[in-house]
Amino acid sequence: MVKNHRILVVNDELEILKVIEEFLTKQGFSVLTALGSEKALEVLSPASNIDLIIVDLKMPKMGGVQLIEEIRRLRKDIPIIVLTGSIYIEKYRKELDRLNCKDLLLKPIDLNLLLERVKKRLS
Repeated sequence: MVKNHRILVVNDELEILKVIEEFLTKQGFSVLTALGSEKALEVLSPASNIDLIIVDLKMPKMGGVQLIEEIRRLRKDIPIIVLTGSIYIEKYRKELDRLNCKDLLLKPIDLNLLLERVKKRLS
């Protein structure tokens, strides 16, 4: 049973946001969504009670790596799961390691694998 964990999902594709939100909500999580990095920063604050963030790597204006840098300034230890459709993920690996992002999942998203990673990071 999930203990009211709050998850923020950040993506620039509304359809992906809705699919992940619906899936995680059915699993018992409280899910907030942000359509893009700027919206995510509006939701986040040092005092926000978000337990985990799922971030898309490629977004317009402010990309995922830049967003994660901002998140780390606000909430250093919050778990972050990164999603990407890019086949060139190795070029981001060092950057993500430096930002303490251990989970990188490729699109199309396997929702069961995402759930497994979410539970692991929240345990």
